[in-house]
Amino acid sequence: SLPPPSITPNDVASALSPPKGQRKKGIEPLPGDYPPLSELRRILGDHTFYLTADGLHIWEYANVPGVEDQLIIALEVASWTNKERSELAAHKPYLTEITVMLDSDAIDKAALA
Repeated sequence: SLPPPSITPNDVASALSPPKGQRKKGIEPLPGDYPPLSELRRILGDHTFYLTADGLHIWEYANVPGVEDQLIIALEVASWTNKERSELAAHKPYLTEITVMLDSDAIDKAALA
């Protein structure tokens, strides 16, 4: 069996946007020109990183039979260290309860490209 396709920022943005009604507010990708981004990628791998009120997250495919290539889950990789949310402290990644069902049509097209 083929591995699931890569999770792209467009996949996540599409899944988080209306009209699907699955909008998860407060999940914002770090901009590509964010200065510490290269260091984050060196340490944690080539991911698109997202900020929430809880901290820094990446997306991984959920291991759920039947939707393993469509359901993604956010892993928290760092938490805010202060109430101003100006500093993050890295920790062992853990699964959150934030899940998103990706658009299967977009995934199918990406897999065929």
